[in-house]
Amino acid sequence: MSGVLDPSPYGIFLNYRRKDSAPYARLLREELTKRFPGTRVFIDVESIEAGQDFAEVIRQAVESCAVLVALVGPRWATIEGRDGRRLDDPGDLVREEIRTALQMGVRVIPVLVDDAKPLWGEDLPDDLLNLARLNALKLSHDRYEDDLRRLLSVIERILAEPAAGPDTPDPEALRRIGAAEVAILRHPSKVGLFGSRNVHAVAFSPDGSLLASGSDDKSVRLWELPGGKIRQVLAHPATVTDVVFSPAGELIATGSTDGRVRVSDIATGETRHTLGSYPLLEGVAFSPDGRLLACGAGPEVLIWEMPGGEFHRTVPIGGWLTRVAFSPDGNRLAATGGGGDIVVWNLLNDVPVFRLDKRSGSPIKAVAFSADGRFLATVDGVNVRLWEPPAEKPRVTPGIDVGTSAVAFSPDGRNMAASSSVGRKVRVWDLADDLQEALHLDHRNYPNAVAYSPDGQLLAVGTGGNRVVLWRLVSAEG
Repeated sequence: MSGVLDPSPYGIFLNYRRKDSAPYARLLREELTKRFPGTRVFIDVESIEAGQDFAEVIRQAVESCAVLVALVGPRWATIEGRDGRRLDDPGDLVREEIRTALQMGVRVIPVLVDDAKPLWGEDLPDDLLNLARLNALKLSHDRYEDDLRRLLSVIERILAEPAAGPDTPDPEALRRIGAAEVAILRHPSKVGLFGSRNVHAVAFSPDGSLLASGSDDKSVRLWELPGGKIRQVLAHPATVTDVVFSPAGELIATGSTDGRVRVSDIATGETRHTLGSYPLLEGVAFSPDGRLLACGAGPEVLIWEMPGGEFHRTVPIGGWLTRVAFSPDGNRLAATGGGGDIVVWNLLNDVPVFRLDKRSGSPIKAVAFSADGRFLATVDGVNVRLWEPPAEKPRVTPGIDVGTSAVAFSPDGRNMAASSSVGRKVRVWDLADDLQEALHLDHRNYPNAVAYSPDGQLLAVGTGGNRVVLWRLVSAEG
């Protein structure tokens, strides 16, 4: 492959430390702009306008890119800040950029500049451990032209991956589960500050008459089914990371990058409660009886009483918690997140019944209980793991792609679906058949979220392009 590529719908993000590799970042930006005209090249200083939220803009930019190039110079891991090593600060923007890319399934290419040594896991914080596993390229003064040619060739191949095409099922999969009658629901704003926006969360109402989708266009949209008419648009001040309906179907709760949980009335669209105050409150969950609402907040899970919004209690689990799930009987609470810890807490006697500390070695992006409460699924960006507490050895799904970000069980407990942003697929496994793949669904944009309808006949997939792809599933028997 040679010549100039057509403009990519996704961009290139340059990640670097100014005191470590800024000259190389400038040179590389010029080379990338020449080689890939029309493709956005994000470099923080020149890409952020005055008055914009620095952290939020960077998050949107990373999510809109196909590849992040991490320039690692000799001092990358050792540069000091006010309170010690910069890399150990959770607010370090270099760390946050890479963490976001790893979590979103954006391809990350470590590039060792000059005499920089390969990264080791012991040098990295927990949420960047996967960076040490990635094959690194080099960019040196002595071999600059050859090294640059090799790097540009890799980026060219990544940008050339098809970003368009039909959302279509695998024909071979029709042996077990068929998928038909594709519907597309679109948020109006497809293009954000740095390109295509993303739907990060989807959820069906308990009666299946509504579908909610949350996006980084700072909105939640409630769609009427089956027609797809918009019932409500709930505005938010920041990216929406999770949506969940109350069991009675009267309320909807959302997590957001502004560190607040919002509880809104579905009938009126009015915000009833704005809860919490934490740098990042991503995942929310209602208890099965609807009396409690939980959210991970750093080392604790915060729980409020519903519908009044009174603070109920904290569950001091420890670690860095971003995702939570109640068991179907409401007696257990699963919590996990960026540190890779997985904890199941018994709410009746207030003790952990299942704890695995950093067992996956990667941030956990999603957690879900099966309908009967027997299984717990976790997603760590590479694998979907199926746990059966208290057993501590999970089954790992075969054939998963890097970039997994969401998981859901079918209501009848027969299947499990997970999204893979890098492969642009949603895979469905048969739980009764030793996790054999029953179906995979190809998407034109990166899938970020999955949800089954209450009757199990629909699968909603939130993707890039600010779209929700709605699949109708047909069992082999039907």
